[in-house]
Amino acid sequence: MPNYKETAKDARKTVLRLIYNAQTSHIGSNFSVVDILTVLFDKADLDRDKIILSKGWAAAALYYFLWRKGRITEKELNSYCQHVMCDECKGTGKKA
Repeated sequence: MPNYKETAKDARKTVLRLIYNAQTSHIGSNFSVVDILTVLFDKADLDRDKIILSKGWAAAALYYFLWRKGRITEKELNSYCQHVMCDECKGTGKKA
């Protein structure tokens, strides 16, 4: 069984770093979805399932889990709010 607690802890640390580096976003919005996304992304088959996150201020958390699932690169993860959008987040044909 996956260690959801450790995954969520790592997600929050990474999200905090992304937000700090970007100097934008809402920490609370991101942290509030981490537990849900931790389980959701563990169970999801991203080649089949569609995940719609209707909470724009929680994009950093979404970036983290897309990176963890191998859908975006570490460079794309670290580009959060740097005026560069990852292909996965643009909807350029890849399934998210």
